[in-house]
Amino acid sequence: MSISQHQTFGLRSEWFRGLFLNKEGELQSALGKYQWLGLKTWVKQSGVGQISSEGSFEKKPLGGIISSFDPNLLMEATWIFFFSIFPLRMREQGLSIGS
Repeated sequence: MSISQHQTFGLRSEWFRGLFLNKEGELQSALGKYQWLGLKTWVKQSGVGQISSEGSFEKKPLGGIISSFDPNLLMEATWIFFFSIFPLRMREQGLSIGS
């Protein structure tokens, strides 16, 4: 799997925030098909949760920990974590950022 799994969409704070605030229904209808697929990939690869085929967001333990400290995903430290953990998690999973 490469970055193409993200449908060329970068991690967007407002998308993650929508999931963590339980607004996945609103988010799914606001995003285009490929944006939604990109978000599902970011969520899965980050390890914070999973989006079901029905579109509901289920937090994994990491997502629960983040929610307990920063429920609205507003702290800078949360985003530093996200952007620093992705390359490590991708490497663990044998994924590449390039083609």
